[in-house]
Amino acid sequence: MLSTNTIRYGTDNFVFDKIGLITSAIPIDCAALTGIDGFVVASYIPANCNAGIIFKIGNSWQKLTVSNGTGTLVNVTTQMITADSVLAEGNIIADLAAITNIPGFVGKQIYIAIALTAPSDSTDMPSLQLSIKGHSTSSQNTTTVTSPPIALASTDVELIDLQAQTAVTDGATAAVSVLLRQSGTWSAPMTLTQARRKKASEIQFQATFNVATIGTGSARVAKATAIYRSNDATVSGKTAEIISVTEDFINEMRYGRLMVKHQRLRDAGIAAYISMRDVPKTRDRIAIGVGSNGQRLTLTLGVKDAEGNIVPDSGVNHSTIRVWYGSKQVFDFDYNTQIADTGVVQLSQISVTPDDGVTVFASYKYGWQPEVWEKMTAGATQKYDDTMDSTTFSYVLPSASEGKGVSDVKIVLDKPGGHVAAEALGTATGKTQMLVLAHAAKTASIVVSASIGIAQWSYDYDSRILTVVAPKDATLTVAYDWVAETPVVRGFVAAWSE
Repeated sequence: MLSTNTIRYGTDNFVFDKIGLITSAIPIDCAALTGIDGFVVASYIPANCNAGIIFKIGNSWQKLTVSNGTGTLVNVTTQMITADSVLAEGNIIADLAAITNIPGFVGKQIYIAIALTAPSDSTDMPSLQLSIKGHSTSSQNTTTVTSPPIALASTDVELIDLQAQTAVTDGATAAVSVLLRQSGTWSAPMTLTQARRKKASEIQFQATFNVATIGTGSARVAKATAIYRSNDATVSGKTAEIISVTEDFINEMRYGRLMVKHQRLRDAGIAAYISMRDVPKTRDRIAIGVGSNGQRLTLTLGVKDAEGNIVPDSGVNHSTIRVWYGSKQVFDFDYNTQIADTGVVQLSQISVTPDDGVTVFASYKYGWQPEVWEKMTAGATQKYDDTMDSTTFSYVLPSASEGKGVSDVKIVLDKPGGHVAAEALGTATGKTQMLVLAHAAKTASIVVSASIGIAQWSYDYDSRILTVVAPKDATLTVAYDWVAETPVVRGFVAAWSE
């Protein structure tokens, strides 16, 4: 018997409201005004969309009631405002358009809250731009506005770049400066250029506006940005070393050659060094002491002189030490050493516990010299495959030197880093340009400067391509921190000859 359950899925077309609330962080300063003449409203409110506006003076959120063109402030019921409460209790745009006088704004600092709503299926969204019109008994062509403090970090961090975009008409000007909180103390205002590469824990933007003709000229800051490090870490490169095993040749060698297979290098570097040392000497089963009543003995590795005193052997290689009690080889011994400032082993001793009367013998190599690295000469770098290269290095002992019997090689991988203060990029065309940087820039540190306007840019780290759009004929420069790619060695081969 076959049974079937049918499950049907469906979605509804319920339309909900998109809603948002915007509150001003900086008040509109009416302290110097002797009269308020209403508002300048630029809005776009599509069908089924709404806007609500309220104002804050002191600690109270208020709305305006309108009578014969005069707006009177009254508290809204909901002081812990939400978007819904502002839409329900606030003024609508038509209210503000009817106002020509607001006595309650004179001499005050005015904060504004705006709520906007639109149906979820609406293709148009509402927008609103609001300004307060006022006048003074004396003309005021200049004003200065300072932003609230902007926290960057708990400690002073480096400011990589600061930029501001202004919009002015009819000969007006807008000059933007910045104040820095450094080590707990606020600085005097300085230009945005002066603040670059300085450190601060907080900043404040300050704008000074000047209009040539009151009533027609205007000035505003469209955008101000700060790029800074997230901590106080410095940009630095790194060096790594790869050291081969040490070869102890039977014959004396005069020539060394090395081939290194590595990933293709751009900013990173590879160097090679060689250490060539004299052939060590060998002691074979020399007597160094006799057991005494089973006591623990500390015996020096060396031989007696003519007067019977032990002369320590220097440069003992501890890995070559072998110990016997009579004819029996033992491994239960401790090794002690004293090393000179030059790196040479001056005194070597072993601690043993032989039976009474048993002679202790030792074999070892001595006369090992410390590594002294000589730089190898770099030869040609050749393509190995699509991503790999091979580089050769060589070294020849000076003609007056005797051949050496012990040698090893060292590969040094260098990952440098630094700061480029002003790399010239050329002249902007007004269209998209793709420019290759000299080094692998850290994206967060890039500052592109244009002599005209502001440059928009993006950066691809792998290709080092900086894509820039800037006003035509602007001179372009870029500053950035850079750290080289990590050098990778896939293998190496070393060879020596007489």
